[in-house]
Amino acid sequence: MRGSTSSVGALLDRAPTVATPAVLARATAFLYVTADVFCASAMVSQWDLVERPLGACGFIALTLLIGVGVWRRGAGWPREAFHLLLVGATLLISAAIVMSPGGSTAVALASIYALVALLASFFFRYRLTLLHLALALAACAAACLASGGVGLAEYFLVVGQVLITSATVGWLVRVAAESEIDPLTGLANKRGLDRALESSLARASAGHGERAGLVLAVIDLDYFKTVNDTAGHATGDRLLRACADAWSGLLGDGQLLARVGGDEFVLLLPGLDRAAAVALVERLRAAVPGRTSTVGLAEWEHGDSSAMLLARADAALYAGKRNGRNQASWHATATHGLSEPLAAALDRGDLQVHYQPLVDLASGAVRGAEALLRWPDGEGGWVSPATFIPVAEANGLIHRLGAWALHRACADAQAWSSRGLSLEKLSVNVSPLQLQDAGFGRLVQKVLADTGFDPGRLVLEVTESAVGAEDATAYRTLSDLRARGVRIAIDDFGTGYSTLSRLRDVPVDVLKVDRSFVATLGDEGSHTSIVGAVIALAGALGLSTVAEGIERPAQAELLRALGCTEGQGFLYSPAVPADAFVATAGSRAFPAHEEEPVAAG
Repeated sequence: MRGSTSSVGALLDRAPTVATPAVLARATAFLYVTADVFCASAMVSQWDLVERPLGACGFIALTLLIGVGVWRRGAGWPREAFHLLLVGATLLISAAIVMSPGGSTAVALASIYALVALLASFFFRYRLTLLHLALALAACAAACLASGGVGLAEYFLVVGQVLITSATVGWLVRVAAESEIDPLTGLANKRGLDRALESSLARASAGHGERAGLVLAVIDLDYFKTVNDTAGHATGDRLLRACADAWSGLLGDGQLLARVGGDEFVLLLPGLDRAAAVALVERLRAAVPGRTSTVGLAEWEHGDSSAMLLARADAALYAGKRNGRNQASWHATATHGLSEPLAAALDRGDLQVHYQPLVDLASGAVRGAEALLRWPDGEGGWVSPATFIPVAEANGLIHRLGAWALHRACADAQAWSSRGLSLEKLSVNVSPLQLQDAGFGRLVQKVLADTGFDPGRLVLEVTESAVGAEDATAYRTLSDLRARGVRIAIDDFGTGYSTLSRLRDVPVDVLKVDRSFVATLGDEGSHTSIVGAVIALAGALGLSTVAEGIERPAQAELLRALGCTEGQGFLYSPAVPADAFVATAGSRAFPAHEEEPVAAG
């Protein structure tokens, strides 16, 4: 797929990207069936079937059988098979000409060589196309000579028709194929990737053994936005081209590298198992000195669509970003069987939204609530969100699930106002994949309009990796929502790759101190100093802080002493259904933590 869009030689030497296995199969089958119909008609009207019944009927049956077989099975065949099929078509047309009575019938049959020329120029590189043209014209000359009754003028008319068809179609299809090439790197673009991915899925579905394997990897350059901002876009473009050149040189036949936007690349690896895919990805990651990258990989499973496979690779990519970047992560498929039950549960309305209080650490008053998804397992228990959220991200259901949860939470919080409970904030978690949807901002605005919920009371919780300015779509969406009054919180702060420049550049209002830091507060070897630094940093930047996972009064007291204003955890209440939350929040029975400050050791 690589090639310079400015080089005519490279353009002519490249097979058209539209020539996928499915297209090859359908077009070749059409050639055989069409030729069969016309030859059969000529036989019936012009040829003496009494004298040659076996030859005529055998020709018709063989041609039709090949056409039907290619139509049904050809999408899973290797490209080399279509060379043989076109050679076969050339020989069958020649045989039909020889069997014909000559004259106008022979000329008419010879015109079918134009279809061979068309498909050859459509399927293959020009060098291989020329070989097919040479064979077709030589066969045409021999067949016309053997049939008799075909003059030199008629022969040259057929030759002209074949050459003009081949040259015109070949040039047009290659120019059209340029729409599938990224002009900066010469790699496939999103359109080219989509076409190649659909073809690979078709082949994987039809294949067996090693050919059935398919791995897809999504590659992001770490902190590419910083390169553009500090060194300029020209430097960033040179880096993208350097990566494309270095990575392309490591790929084998049939492997495709595409640039689908910004610094995001997608690698399509048909026929590879996990070990081989990881080895190749690690070679790619080491091929650009001084630059790191994060990679998400997913292995094709029977029943996967292209969207599902891409979504699972994206989910693995964001898992790698959450875990610190500069790594390759596989999407876990152990829970992939939950896809259909999860979709069915959403259709039936089985999913629920529970609410955990956000408590003022000084007064004990409930200031807000965090909305959390819950899925009953039907046996009195619950399916963990850590289990079903990755499934929803992998199969694309996260967009529908997230939209439903946001609407449910805003509608519940608005209804509480009529019951005398008006909270300052409602926090709702957002998946990184939701932020990749350019329409997510419009969705939030529609939910707010439909429910009447005040945008100033809504807090969207996102992970550190999702809120990064490196991701242009997410950054624009969050910036626009924040400008409309919605607040943004960084969830699990401190567990990813956090920098001062990140907090300065991204649209954020709240830092949530991760429960892993809170759990050891007050213990020997605890993270007290880290928590204190995070809270101080937030204060210096004008951000508020919320501590997660508070289970003991001593933890709450120490957090208040360190300057944290709000907290949540089992000390106050687990996440509970809406009615129970209203009763709990309305009682304001939580203890205040106004004791003498505990030394922040």
